[in-house]
Amino acid sequence: MIFLLSFRHPGIGAYSLLKEVSTNLAHIPLYSGLGYFILIMLKHFRIKGLISVYTIALAMIIAVTDEFFQSFVPGRSVDARDLMLDLTGVCLAILVFKVVRVKIKKQKKLIILGETGAVS
Repeated sequence: MIFLLSFRHPGIGAYSLLKEVSTNLAHIPLYSGLGYFILIMLKHFRIKGLISVYTIALAMIIAVTDEFFQSFVPGRSVDARDLMLDLTGVCLAILVFKVVRVKIKKQKKLIILGETGAVS
């Protein structure tokens, strides 16, 4: 999906501001999804340690590859802002993943305490 979107050609004429902003901000949800799937993959393969760092590294390898690939498409160029938006999306996915995981652990703990009668 990410590489297919690289083929998007800006066309003739200038982008409207709204289209430019929406196109740039599309990087965040795309790379949030990618970051989430990388996290799930690393968890599935029981990768231990700095899972957030591994997730960012893998996602950024994909992002840099995408930007490199994009440089060969007529009318497209490499843009550091795209990489920053990609990084933002991945970091957002990691943050949401960790917050949700903490909340789930707290709920499980409350359920276990409630079943044992420790909480009245």
